[in-house]
Amino acid sequence: MFRNHRIEYLVLIVLLVGVVAGCAGGGHVRTEATPLANGSNLITIEAGNYKFKPNEIRVARPGTLVLEIKNISGSEHNFTLKNARGEILKDLKIRPKDTAISNVDLEPGTYQFYCNKQFHTKLGMKGQIIVETAK
Repeated sequence: MFRNHRIEYLVLIVLLVGVVAGCAGGGHVRTEATPLANGSNLITIEAGNYKFKPNEIRVARPGTLVLEIKNISGSEHNFTLKNARGEILKDLKIRPKDTAISNVDLEPGTYQFYCNKQFHTKLGMKGQIIVETAK
C-alpha cells in the first residue's frame, strides 16, 4: 500500500515539474530581424511570463535596430540590453499589456538582453542579439 502512494506522489511531482518548466524559459526560439526600407532592421519581441519570444535574434549587418517590445503579460517587465563589455545600451520599462519602441545602433557582435525584475532572468527571461559583419 505504501508503495502505491509513493508512485502516485512521484507521478505528481513529475507532472508539477513539467508544468513549472513549461511556464519558465520557453525554450530556444530564433528569428531573423526584418530589414526596413530606410536601411535599419526591425525586431518584435514578446515579453511574457518569464520568457522573451524570440530569445535569439540574428541581424545580417551592423546598423540601427528598431526594437518593438510587447508585454503580453499582466505584470510589469523590463528589457535591458548589454554589449559585450557589459555596458547597458537600453533599459526599457514595459507596463502590462503595453509596447515599448526604441532604436539602438549595433556593431558586429553578441548582445545579451534580459528582464531585470527579481528572479525573471533566473527563470529564463533572457536572450541574445547576434549582429553579423557586413558582407
